[in-house]
Amino acid sequence: ETRKLAAIMFTDIVGFSRQMGADETRTLRLLDVHNRIIQQAVTEHHGTVIKTIGDAFLVDFPSVVHAVRCAQQIQSQFRIHNADKAAPEQIHVRIGLHLGDVVQKEGDVFGDGVNIASRLQGLAEPDTICLSHKVYEEVEKKLLLGTVVSLGRPKLKNIVQRQPVYVLLSEKPKGFRQHLQVQRLKLQQWRRTGQIAALLLLMG
Repeated sequence: ETRKLAAIMFTDIVGFSRQMGADETRTLRLLDVHNRIIQQAVTEHHGTVIKTIGDAFLVDFPSVVHAVRCAQQIQSQFRIHNADKAAPEQIHVRIGLHLGDVVQKEGDVFGDGVNIASRLQGLAEPDTICLSHKVYEEVEKKLLLGTVVSLGRPKLKNIVQRQPVYVLLSEKPKGFRQHLQVQRLKLQQWRRTGQIAALLLLMG
């Protein structure tokens, strides 16, 4: 058993189970493309794939900067892949990143660092990267992050302490669809804030 501070990345394909049900052969072919793109980016940015679970990757990085650059490269490569593809041939990915203490044991990793990264991936919209506050404060002045949307301090399942969470959009909003994506993310934050305020009012 070894304990260390690590940047942890979780990824998954949006709608993978639904796509498998609709066309298994096509989805498995796209999964091969997806795996090659992620494996290549992880290798280039000095990451280590801890394990894969179906369409999901769990990756460990020794550097937060490498982790964020890898996530940005992954989303960039999928934008290129999707550019000239019909909707059924496109691949859309969500990514969560966290910097935290993890325990390495028998080739796997455990701990809050891993759990938080997994929860952040679940918060991310398609084609975005969701960062914990620890990751964001490490890279905000070191990397070009593009469009950043704050999600406030959302409640993460089974995680006691709340912390600021940020979403990186794949690129600056262009056109109605991407501006709508930004507004939807902000609306989710306002709804959470409104729900907390309403609860406090009722308790008062």
